[in-house]
Amino acid sequence: MPTTVNIVNGHASATLNAGDQFVWVNPTANAVELTNCSAFCTQSSYNVPAAGQTPGETAAQINSAPSGWTFSETPSSTWSPGGPTPGQPRIQNPKKFHADEKDVA
Repeated sequence: MPTTVNIVNGHASATLNAGDQFVWVNPTANAVELTNCSAFCTQSSYNVPAAGQTPGETAAQINSAPSGWTFSETPSSTWSPGGPTPGQPRIQNPKKFHADEKDVA
């Protein structure tokens, strides 16, 4: 299963690195245009279809030297992360912990 990024809250299902492929996922009833993605993606914009029976999906790829994770959305009301992450739409890129890493208190 490919890594996914939810366009409403920016949550990525796995860490994204240079060259990784992923899928933009749109769980809303409206088609959404994502722009200003060129700092981290191979394309500057993406059209993500509206959800039907399943969320709308569009394939994407991280560029060779990602320098940021923010983007713009139209309609802009799509971004609704809740909690402590309001403001500019962005990918919330989680850190994966490896079995050989230990948490130091």
